[in-house]
Amino acid sequence: MIEQASARTSAERLTLLSAMLFLQHAVLGAWAPLYQLHLRDLNFSGAQIGAIYATLAIASIFAPWIGGQLADRVMSARRVMIICHACGAALLWLASRSNQYEEILPLMALNAFVYMPTMALSNTIVFRNLADRDREFGIVRLWGTASWIVAALAMGLWLSRPGWIPGAANADAGDCLRFAAILSALLAVFSLALPPTPPERGPRPAVLGALRLLRDRSTAVLLAVSFFLAVGIPFIYPLGGLFLRSLGVSDAAVSPWMSIGQIGEIAAFLLLAWAVRRWGFKTVFLIGIASWAVRFGVWSAGGPWPLIVLSLSLNGCCYAFVFGLGQMFVDQQSDPDTRASVQSLHQVVTFGAGMWLGNVLAGASLDFFQRAAPGLASTPDFASIFFWPALGAGLCFVVFALFFRTPTPTVNPPAAPTDQPL
Repeated sequence: MIEQASARTSAERLTLLSAMLFLQHAVLGAWAPLYQLHLRDLNFSGAQIGAIYATLAIASIFAPWIGGQLADRVMSARRVMIICHACGAALLWLASRSNQYEEILPLMALNAFVYMPTMALSNTIVFRNLADRDREFGIVRLWGTASWIVAALAMGLWLSRPGWIPGAANADAGDCLRFAAILSALLAVFSLALPPTPPERGPRPAVLGALRLLRDRSTAVLLAVSFFLAVGIPFIYPLGGLFLRSLGVSDAAVSPWMSIGQIGEIAAFLLLAWAVRRWGFKTVFLIGIASWAVRFGVWSAGGPWPLIVLSLSLNGCCYAFVFGLGQMFVDQQSDPDTRASVQSLHQVVTFGAGMWLGNVLAGASLDFFQRAAPGLASTPDFASIFFWPALGAGLCFVVFALFFRTPTPTVNPPAAPTDQPL
């Protein structure tokens, strides 16, 4: 009976953690792919749209440190989640009611600064409440990817204006912010039911403890490689859509083809624990790096089409075997009192600084690499555009293979789930 109760408690925890990641990623998945269409309808310039989306990368550099420090030293991580998502819901709703750049930019910037800390904090809550981090993380994390697909399909259904949905006749792309606001509010309420994760309050500042990880060569190598691979993310979105269009794919079919990557990501997270057990951490991470090089190499070559489709599915290995595995590694290397700040460090390096630089380079590459085409002033030279991230991924593969050493034994096993009060 005791074993059955324990198993039931474990199943309940996994369900709660999976639902949290589902809502966490659905908030961003609801508005990020569509809001640019609404802004274009409002006659916003490309620079203005870029500035609004860039707030996410800028917030990823600074905001996670604040959230991590609060969760490590001041209050429960789930309490920070409640506050941030409640504020985010209000900010998104206010932004949905505005059509002026001078109003939308600060609102979306504030939303980014309350949302991005929760990306790292949600990982912290997951890792602190998993009984078997290596086996269970991939299973829980795949729900974050699934939610992106579900949110996109839900918005697509709404915008198709089916008569059986009340109010859908007046749907427009701006509704994506209202949908995201509702999801954020739901997550704020749902966070009350999350397993408690009280601050550890260790002997030194949590941020300094996180930075001390850089003194370990393998950790520094992993973060450096993750940074340069994250630079390639903006070369996938939105340049990947433009690339598929150049191959003759219709605008209506671009999103379905690109969603192959999310399907592959779910499969990769399901296989993550098995792959690490069979081949080891370093080999699996190298497979992830190689997937980046192969994808951009195929895109640079321009085909053939079957390889293009295969390369789209490699998004799963690219993300799960690099960034998902990297989150597991830094959690393993952290002390109990610095877990949130360590996850923040990983997010700052990858989805903050890495993606910010990637946005700059992707935009510059699109403008710089042009070629003459019959009947057109110029078209993007995708062979040149994708050659450089393919080369960069190849160099990352060599650096990681030569300089990374998997630490043994495990430095820091997952913390036992706690039932302390909020």
